[in-house]
Formats: sequence, C-alpha cells, structure tokens
Amino acid sequence: MATDSLTIIHTLISLVGIVAGFVVLGGMFRGERVCCWTEVFLYFTIATSVTGFFFAVHALWGEQLRGGWRAVYVVCAVLAQWLNVFVLVAQLFNKIPFLHRLAPHGDEPPFGIAEGVVLVLFIWITVLAVRNFKPAPAKAA
Repeated sequence: MATDSLTIIHTLISLVGIVAGFVVLGGMFRGERVCCWTEVFLYFTIATSVTGFFFAVHALWGEQLRGGWRAVYVVCAVLAQWLNVFVLVAQLFNKIPFLHRLAPHGDEPPFGIAEGVVLVLFIWITVLAVRNFKPAPAKAA
C-alpha cells in the first residue's frame, strides 16, 4: 500500500476515533455509558494504533530509514516503548504494596509525578534518538 493511501486511511480512522471519543467523554461527564459510541471509539482507536505501526514498518523495511523515514521510525518505536512503560508504572503502583499505599486509586500526586517524569524522560529520549540514530545501510540479502 502506498504511504499516501495509508496516510489517508490512518487519518480517517483517527478522526472517527476522535469524534467517537468526544461523544464517549460527553457521556462520561453526564455519568452515562454511550452504547455503540463506546465500541466505535475503542475499535477505531485500536485501529489507529495498529495502522500507525505500519508507518514504522514502512520506514524500516520499505524506505530503509532513508531521509525523514528514519525519524518516523524512531518516533514510532519510542512512542510504543513509552506506552509500554506507562502501563508498567501503572502496574507497579497497583501491585507493589509500598507504591500502592502512595497512590491507591491511581489519581494521587505520586502516581501523576511518576508518570510525568516518565513522559519527560521519553521526550528527552526521543529527541536524543532522532538526533543520534544513524544506522548503517542495510546489507542486501
């Protein structure tokens, strides 16, 4: 699939997820679950994430990290890792008794500070990785 087509499909999927997400948030503010919209939001948000990874795959194997594709790959890879670590921190606060006592509901300042530090760290990592990652060209098989 050409990247132009992928970009259009990814963008349309994202827009549907965003619109549905705002409808779902409106329902949350009213204290109600908005049937059907919740499912649309979840499915299209998952599809947005999946199609986003296609850009990293194309950057790595299709474009061999040439030009701006190197940065696309780095940002996608670091973003995926940040999401993994974000969940890890949440699980640590949920499962480790000492941390759980600091933030039993997950909305207390220690949890927010920990996730904020992780976010800032990953922004810094992204900048350094984009600046420093200059792999040698792939060898022909």
